[in-house]
Amino acid sequence: MRALVITALLSSGCSLIVDTDAVRAKRDGGVVASRDASTPGADARPESDPDASQPDAPTFADAAASPDAAALGPDAAPVSSCPARMGAAPLTCAPPVRVVSGGLDLYSPSIDGLADGFMSAISEQGAVVRRKILLDGTIAETERYPTRARPESVAVTTQGASWALAFVPAGGGAIECRSSVATSSATRITPASRTDGVSLAMSPLGKVAIGAADLANTIALQRAISDQPGCPTTAVSNNPSFFIKGVTTVSVPGTENFRFVISSFSPNTVDSAIVGIDDAPTMADEIFTLYDGLGMREIATVPVPGGVYMASVWINYDGTTAALGAMLNRTDLELAPPVDRAIAPDVYDFDLTACGPGCLAAAYAVEEGRGRISVTFFSDDVGLTILGTEPEQDAACTLAAMGAELDLAYSSGKIAILYTQGTRADLYVCDKPNL
Repeated sequence: MRALVITALLSSGCSLIVDTDAVRAKRDGGVVASRDASTPGADARPESDPDASQPDAPTFADAAASPDAAALGPDAAPVSSCPARMGAAPLTCAPPVRVVSGGLDLYSPSIDGLADGFMSAISEQGAVVRRKILLDGTIAETERYPTRARPESVAVTTQGASWALAFVPAGGGAIECRSSVATSSATRITPASRTDGVSLAMSPLGKVAIGAADLANTIALQRAISDQPGCPTTAVSNNPSFFIKGVTTVSVPGTENFRFVISSFSPNTVDSAIVGIDDAPTMADEIFTLYDGLGMREIATVPVPGGVYMASVWINYDGTTAALGAMLNRTDLELAPPVDRAIAPDVYDFDLTACGPGCLAAAYAVEEGRGRISVTFFSDDVGLTILGTEPEQDAACTLAAMGAELDLAYSSGKIAILYTQGTRADLYVCDKPNL
């Protein structure tokens, strides 16, 4: 069965890890990049980007510099790049903003919503680069965090006007965390075991929780939770007896509590499960199997307003194709009847976001035709009802899905998709349709 899991807790505070071997193999043209466990860890020091203060920071109006994007002047209407097709409708989107052009080793794009735009982060060669992007596409703020090793996994999250950022270097190493909540909130966390994937969330008071794991080789989840606003300083390891393939960290709405949701294989590498883990100081009786299945890989989880439920989407990999599906779970980690929703048969990357009252959105890249990014909208109640006139809404077409990575966010009626492929990173901002 191809399943889609939606785990919802908050309108923000979700991060996704999808950089497993299956996805890397597709991203790198079928070759899984080798890892050097001896690669030195990150030594990240914030450094202002000299280009950040320049007047030519890219906006939608500057998109004409990209050969595959038309300019959008102040009086121009947004356009759609996608033709109509059976079972889908085109979203109304602005031409893409070329966030990075001609870069090298672009990995792990991450984006989350702010009241006036979006906060993004991308692993670029030798650094993690954080950018604040306004709703009109202006890059208003840029900061670089140089590293000794290429950052392999990056995650950014927001809460109101605050943000937090976490990343780990290629080959494993210390987890780096930065936060806007505390002036000196920059920490390096040495986990008990190797990690190559990281996720994080922020509470209403600005506390940060990080979930991390070695997505190829480990059954240990590293949890780091701050006891005051800002980044945590230490990590605790626990063993849920599953090979972890994806991990997300969520903040329970209206509380200072967190949940960690992982997708995983059992030791026989056939059965798989969605597992929820509490934020209790000890792990006794705090691990809950939320869903049993086959072939589940990467997962994205977000909170649903009200604090009772969280929603998740995951990839179900059968060795040939990676299908996308969805499910709702309770934040108290009690079992609930699963609701499966099949979305797309062969997905290269995906993400999930809350998109206003009663709304969840899943975006995904597929290679069908000449490649496209599509969005499916759901209700955030137990029915997970598909919203809109068509089950799929196309955001971008005629682009490469193989080797692509994407992340998704929502702000002020806008859906933002941060897309990286090869040496380019583009931001697509689309109007949320009438649902």
